[in-house]
Amino acid sequence: SSAASDVYKRQSKAKAQYLIDHDLLTDLPNKIAANQKLSEFVFSHGKTKHDCVMLLNLDNFKSINDSMGHNFGDLYLIEISQRLNKTIVDCGQLYHTGGDEFLVVIEATNDIAIRNLIDEIQKDLKASHNIKGVNVKSTTSIGVAIALNSDQTFEELRLQASMALDKAKACLLYTSPSPR
Repeated sequence: SSAASDVYKRQSKAKAQYLIDHDLLTDLPNKIAANQKLSEFVFSHGKTKHDCVMLLNLDNFKSINDSMGHNFGDLYLIEISQRLNKTIVDCGQLYHTGGDEFLVVIEATNDIAIRNLIDEIQKDLKASHNIKGVNVKSTTSIGVAIALNSDQTFEELRLQASMALDKAKACLLYTSPSPR
């Protein structure tokens, strides 16, 4: 019937859109979803709210992935995304933008709330993860950009967060002991 065909087409279209907008591994919204939803977004900086974009990068994911295998690395990314989502779900939106990088968009009441969230993320991700009987520890570098005025776009804040992430990773490289 025509009605059943219309329902099927709508369901198929919705499913296709979901597959386009979500990372198949982590089931989180992906970079495409972030760009679509936030490209028109203008942050509403005011006296009571601090809009913020964070980029998170797992510091030793490549070595975990290379030494333990890609399937293990995939399981690790799933575990990390679940932990991050539990931490962020009440205050913002988490996106998996590819590889070992995640994007977070939050609205916080003040700078202290942002700092507390960063501390909680780092604590959660630094904790040991048991993947297939193997305990894995990781650290994360985080780049943060806070909206200073209502004219800032998402893309501007993402670029600022990316530059901050690069600086955080550079600090990590200079402070880490050299491998022997």
